[in-house]
Amino acid sequence: QQMKQEATPECSVGVRQGDEKELLVASTDGEHSYGVFTAFAVNVNSIVGIGLLIIPYAFHVAGVRMATVTMVVFAVLLTLTAMWLIEVFARHNALITNNNLADATRYLLGDTIAELSTVANDFGGFALRATVEVGLLIDVLVTLWIFTATCSTTIGSLLGAFSSVNKDLAVDIATAIYGFLCYYLTVVGVPGQAKLQVFLSFYRFVCFFTMIFTVALAWFTEGKFEKLDPPPKYNNAFPVVFSCASFSLCCHYTLGNIISPMRNKSRRNIFSVCCGSMLFCSVLYIVLGVTLGCFFGDVVSQSIVLNWETYKGITKGWKSQGSADWSAPLVILIVQAYPVLAVVSGFPLLATPLVGTLMGWVPSRLNNSVGSHRWWHLLSCAAVCFPPVVASLFMRQLDVILILDGAGLFVLLYIVPCVLFYLSKWRVQQAFGPHAHVTKYSGPHSWTGLTHVVLVLSVLCLAFYLHSCIP
Repeated sequence: QQMKQEATPECSVGVRQGDEKELLVASTDGEHSYGVFTAFAVNVNSIVGIGLLIIPYAFHVAGVRMATVTMVVFAVLLTLTAMWLIEVFARHNALITNNNLADATRYLLGDTIAELSTVANDFGGFALRATVEVGLLIDVLVTLWIFTATCSTTIGSLLGAFSSVNKDLAVDIATAIYGFLCYYLTVVGVPGQAKLQVFLSFYRFVCFFTMIFTVALAWFTEGKFEKLDPPPKYNNAFPVVFSCASFSLCCHYTLGNIISPMRNKSRRNIFSVCCGSMLFCSVLYIVLGVTLGCFFGDVVSQSIVLNWETYKGITKGWKSQGSADWSAPLVILIVQAYPVLAVVSGFPLLATPLVGTLMGWVPSRLNNSVGSHRWWHLLSCAAVCFPPVVASLFMRQLDVILILDGAGLFVLLYIVPCVLFYLSKWRVQQAFGPHAHVTKYSGPHSWTGLTHVVLVLSVLCLAFYLHSCIP
């Protein structure tokens, strides 16, 4: 009933038997490791990506009340499922290291956390692994497609604002350059980008403050935008806000890669990274959604930074006629550079787990040396990075792409963690005893009845979403 430990690149022994202090602080040595603050910054960068740009559009389409309630409910559900995944990883680490001990301090996250597809295979067999891998493949590729499409439209807007270059040709060339840049960052991996992630977290604060400040100043001095065009017609806004909320708060399939390099994986630090980042991002989304969605009204763009194309400066706002003042180019550059920098940092965070999944599909006889492993890694990175770049050359409409991504994303974020939580509990009880499922990260949120409730709510929301998408 115990699992066979496999020596693969995705899964290695993480917790050693011995001194209890070493077990309580599962450390990662070497230059590619970081503390709790950097882990928090990396997780925030993973969550707060391109999804933020469509939040004001979703708040306008669905209305402030519906969008706010949906965002709060989904944030609570996603926090629970993320914490359940932490327990699943800890139980998996206990099984692969044969830690046949009931002491909860022995169930810790290892120095290297297995890929989600590997965990699904060990707990649920081939069927669950295939579900996770296919869903992850489709969802990540579509998400990277959204990243690239957003980056392309933003580059076109910047070129239009600061030069007379042919916009379509320039966007296509910039998209290709962006694809090669993301390919390089994906090959480097997440731990090697620690300083970049901290810098981008600081830049996000500057960008968000600039957005709120310029809108608040214009709202106070000039009032809201007038209705220039008839409001859009939506028979049902739920698919838009449903997909937007799930996509914007997603961090689950990058969670293992983010917390793996942490030097101290104590319960407090893990809870601070997971719950703190989710709370921070939810409040940020609601503030930006309400403020920007209400201010721009019917002229709000699907990518909110495009609304700064016509910005005339701090002294003139949006409604003034004539030339822009001195502050306009600086504000436009700060705001509209956000998608470019966000996707450059967020793209590798999403692509890395999928690269690990593709590497797991390579037969062992073809991947049995350091040289061959390196080549297969480079090919897997290329297979992940370049298809979204090609797709963005043909389709860049964000709401359509999001709706296509909604159902698969919901299964991965809500249903799969519940199933893994059930199966991992059953497997460790079979292996070590009836009370062996309790980990160092267990708490009131680990009550099985709560998992039942989340699973039922998830299935009902998914059914309603699919019904809403039918014309």
